[in-house]
Amino acid sequence: MGAALGPPSIANGVVYFDQDPSPGGDGGVSGLNASTGDPLFHLDLGSLNPQPLPPFPAIADGTVFTGSFDTEMRVYHLQG
Repeated sequence: MGAALGPPSIANGVVYFDQDPSPGGDGGVSGLNASTGDPLFHLDLGSLNPQPLPPFPAIADGTVFTGSFDTEMRVYHLQG
């Protein structure tokens, strides 16, 4: 598992963070249970590049936003 690229964002009891690619792996967005620290999910996004986007997932109106090296913005709807 790669290192977090910046500070986490928290919503609905889930800690979201952009994750640097580990050697031989892809980076992505991961989620942990805020109470227990247990992993909930990992979305592989290849090599993330947080610039010019924030180096952490932004959360607004029940949606998580992050970026990647392919200049795309990734948008995920939060459940709950």
